[in-house]
Amino acid sequence: MYRINALLIGALLSASQLIAQENTTGASRFELGIYHNMSSELPINFSSAVWNNTVPNFNQVETGYTALNQSGYQWNYSNPFTYLRGTFGFGNATNDAWVKPKLAFTFGGFNTINLSDNFSQEKRFVFDTLTSSQTGNQYFIDSVYQINRHRNFEAKMISFGIGAHVEKAITKRFSAEFGFDAIYSFSMNSRVNAYEFKSAYTSQSSNSMFSYYDNYNSYYGQGKNIAVSDAEKMSVSIFTLQLPIEFNMVLSTKANFFNQVKLGVTYNPTFSFATLNEVKRNYFSAPVGVTMKYHFK
Repeated sequence: MYRINALLIGALLSASQLIAQENTTGASRFELGIYHNMSSELPINFSSAVWNNTVPNFNQVETGYTALNQSGYQWNYSNPFTYLRGTFGFGNATNDAWVKPKLAFTFGGFNTINLSDNFSQEKRFVFDTLTSSQTGNQYFIDSVYQINRHRNFEAKMISFGIGAHVEKAITKRFSAEFGFDAIYSFSMNSRVNAYEFKSAYTSQSSNSMFSYYDNYNSYYGQGKNIAVSDAEKMSVSIFTLQLPIEFNMVLSTKANFFNQVKLGVTYNPTFSFATLNEVKRNYFSAPVGVTMKYHFK
């Protein structure tokens, strides 16, 4: 983590010196944009050992209960990541056909990550058996008791990044932009909470096909918080390499305020290297996003 931070700081200092040199020629221009990625799913989570150290006895099966199939009982997501990105362009700004190289600096401090885990168990027994006087079908009424536990890690993600882009004008209104960005994100202000919910209801089935339903009219539920241990410090860091492909549109081709505003869509092939305590996970994603940029003249 410290090595990556040092590399990013060094890159930012070098870029600042380069920008200062270019500013003496009057050739540099600045553009500030908001980038919003649509994707929110994350294929990462903490190990069972870390979770169990944080929330002890979470997977304990109570007397008489049976653990349910836990597939689909775990989900991981973030609010779609939003970044501020400033780019410094160099070159002849009056030539629409010119390819403009840019330095890009990224900051994100508005994003939240959630990693969760669930455990469910139940017990059931036959409460009553009814026989239809017309069809002779038997109906079995079970009493069902369930215990559902949920634990969740939530944290703010702070992001810093640097990159290099190239912009190519297509027409006076439309342009394309390509490049790469290296972004380092880490969790802050994290918290873990856990919850248990006990419920009871009746379930009816029969010896005929397609006759099974749960009677939630008799449903009863009660919840409580579960104690969380602070012995385990849970943290997340993610280093990403993005290869953004953008298509932008200037709102106006006339010399006014809207001539400095661009709207666009972006496709972001992304290679991510995540560390969650002792778990390391590499994955690829390709979120689609939208952008809004203001060009300072």
